[in-house]
Amino acid sequence: MTGGELRWSAAAEAAAGIAAAWGPGEPGGGVAVFDAREIRAEACGGVDSLAGGNAFSGDTVVRYASVTKHVFAALALCHGGIGLEDSLGHL
Repeated sequence: MTGGELRWSAAAEAAAGIAAAWGPGEPGGGVAVFDAREIRAEACGGVDSLAGGNAFSGDTVVRYASVTKHVFAALALCHGGIGLEDSLGHL
């Protein structure tokens, strides 16, 4: 990667590898690879719910809260000074 170029194909392969872990009949999810203009790639696996059993796809509707907690946790771990070994009482 030179000059700030993004390797979209490598990102798509990584997303596919993550989604491959969500097998048929198991709770699933999706990974979107995007920039400010468009979704460059998506990869999905598993099912939308154990009760429904429909394959998870890029069109699956999920509750907003189901997504934001993961984004918050990732940002807090990377930029918030919170470590995985920190106890709640320590914060």
